[in-house]
Amino acid sequence: MLFRSLLKSQHGMRLEKANEIPKMVHKGVARLKQMYNYNTGAWGWWQFEQPDAWMTAYALRGLVVAKQEGYEVPEAFLQQAKEGAAKLLASLPTNTPEALSNRAMLLYSLTLAGEGERLDGERNKIDPAKLNTEALAYLAFADRARGKNITHLVNLDRKSTRLNSSHTVISY
Repeated sequence: MLFRSLLKSQHGMRLEKANEIPKMVHKGVARLKQMYNYNTGAWGWWQFEQPDAWMTAYALRGLVVAKQEGYEVPEAFLQQAKEGAAKLLASLPTNTPEALSNRAMLLYSLTLAGEGERLDGERNKIDPAKLNTEALAYLAFADRARGKNITHLVNLDRKSTRLNSSHTVISY
């Protein structure tokens, strides 16, 4: 709804194209349900592949945004997806840059899904000093969404201006 009106007002999308958005979102949610691995509780890059943390975070974020925009996302499926993502987050190592980046992205998606507060232990396993720019931004997004002060993240690498913050906007 908001997304549709933004497309029309900001990007001049023709009304008939904007009216197709609900059908596209419905198809997208159905496709995510089809691609979901009910055994692992996560998504892979392809159907029936091994769980992938980045893809799981991305798919969960898509479901959350669709629901926030007023589109139908079955609550039981969303809950199952959140539980699977949290389980995957807990299983990731903390000693490689890729794993830390995936942890930050999953934490952000789970926070958007309303699960941030129960993940304090997982958040504390992430050392911001070891994150690349993108992962640091996701960590800042997650912390900001949880009402946490992100000044320490912004000041982490001010010389290279990896991350800039204002009261409501974070960009990298």
